[in-house]
Amino acid sequence: MRLDFLTHHDFMNRELSWMAFNERVLALSQDAGQPLLERANFLSITQSNFDEWYMVRMADLIRDIQAGDDKKDPAGMTPQQQMNAVRHAIRKQLRHQYQSYEALKVALSNVHLPILPVADLKAHDRAAVRQIFQQTIKPQLVLKTMDATSLSEVSNGTIFLN
Repeated sequence: MRLDFLTHHDFMNRELSWMAFNERVLALSQDAGQPLLERANFLSITQSNFDEWYMVRMADLIRDIQAGDDKKDPAGMTPQQQMNAVRHAIRKQLRHQYQSYEALKVALSNVHLPILPVADLKAHDRAAVRQIFQQTIKPQLVLKTMDATSLSEVSNGTIFLN
């Protein structure tokens, strides 16, 4: 069945649709009507969603752009137009994430669950954190050089720093 009566104006770009979904989850982290730890959980979900999105969908967009693909999606956007729109949406959403995080830090502190920088920990607590890092985290660290073409090698559940 052909849908000739539909135009690109009748569709929302897939990437921007996903961004809108993640923004709705983020809004739950800012909703004072939600229990405090649930709000923190919603915030962590938005970051987890971002991690997965970057691993899969951003890598696809980059590959399409590098291949010179200018085919439009159903919403009428080329990969480069999608990338431009997504970058704008990401910057906006990251600002909202940081605002939510700062508000949650205050709210958690108000119920005696502060998030502290390591420098503010007592000496015995810093020693415990250092021991956990040395025994649990450091053995898992691997140095790897990556570029934009190796984004598809990023495995799920792995943290990469640049």
